[in-house]
Amino acid sequence: MGVMRGSSVSERALGLLVVAAVVVAGCGGRGRGAGGAGDVTIAVRAASNLADAPVEVDVRGLAGHGRAMLAADWRRFALGRSPGAVWTSRTPLRANADGTVVLRGLDGMRFLWAMRPARPTDVPVAFEPPATGPSDVALRVIVGGRTVARASLSRRISPASVRIHRLTLRRDGLDGLLFSPVGSGRRPAVLALGGSGGGNEMVWLAGLLAAHGYPTLALAYAGEPGLPSRVARIPLEYFARAGGILRGRADVDPAHVVALGASYGGEAGLLVAADFPHVFHGAVGLVPSAVVTSGFPLGRPAWTLHNRTVFEQGQPIPVERISGPVLTEGAGQDGTWDSAGAVSQVEQRLTDHGFGFAHVGLVYPQAGHGSGAAIPYLPTPTDQASRGGTPRADAAAKAALWPRILTFLDHLS
Repeated sequence: MGVMRGSSVSERALGLLVVAAVVVAGCGGRGRGAGGAGDVTIAVRAASNLADAPVEVDVRGLAGHGRAMLAADWRRFALGRSPGAVWTSRTPLRANADGTVVLRGLDGMRFLWAMRPARPTDVPVAFEPPATGPSDVALRVIVGGRTVARASLSRRISPASVRIHRLTLRRDGLDGLLFSPVGSGRRPAVLALGGSGGGNEMVWLAGLLAAHGYPTLALAYAGEPGLPSRVARIPLEYFARAGGILRGRADVDPAHVVALGASYGGEAGLLVAADFPHVFHGAVGLVPSAVVTSGFPLGRPAWTLHNRTVFEQGQPIPVERISGPVLTEGAGQDGTWDSAGAVSQVEQRLTDHGFGFAHVGLVYPQAGHGSGAAIPYLPTPTDQASRGGTPRADAAAKAALWPRILTFLDHLS
């Protein structure tokens, strides 16, 4: 039920600090064409090199109405000295009468979100760029089997100005990574919780939120040394402690700390915001459950409070207790659980109780569970089919959802 994870994310996030040389976003190249083409050029433009920035690709110099191929290769992060696996895409191009192709918008960015591993794998895996530093997408225009132009697109999760602080169980009573933007003043902050896969699945979302100015703590609550191996009997006090650490920071507005989670983390975020309204002042639940679900093994309680089971399995989460705005997102084709129904239930409960804060429920009818990953334009996980929806539907949902999350946070300040 969680966002796909590979090796230990705590280890990964530390290894991600070793980065390659910078390649400026928007660079392009040229080469001799074929089949009637002249000098073929490719230009890549983006408002920034952050991973959530839309990209426009402009290819010129092809033969009028000629066909070509855009090849894209992007290397997944490397852990330690092991090279990261290459993900790739091949996008057919058809030039207009002037020999020009312009790729823009969601379908124009298919060369990113439709990427697959160059070497097939039987193990489900998600594409994960470095959490810090640039990561380069190599682009080639191919005509008649020959490369006629090249370009590099630089993407990154967070700029160099974002500071990263590791929290440990031994020192802090927590396992997490805190991403802090540089700047003066207090800002709304986010506690980011991943799903049932364990580990720290929200490193990338946390880094990108920090890039937009929001201090964010990506918190592991299972699947790491010293933590429960699975989602079972996780104390909600653990999340409250993390919220307290955020509230005590000089760069955080203690009146605007939000619990944000995806899948099981979405359930946990709604629960902890409801049970600790003095710590959290709002919640974002992405493909969540609206009721308390079972942990692992099935039948065991997922959450505890004061060493007791929080609620009986199937009992609605008392979202009306949350002391701030609520945003939920669900997928109409969710292959994991009925997140669209959960959004409807949360909205109905808030309305029935005369909830005093803003609340909105978003449902993307064609998307699957993977839409809860939220970050737009990253390649689709290899197990997308089991999560429901389609790669394009999930890409469209994330492209629409992400700015709604940023707007939600912006309205807190």
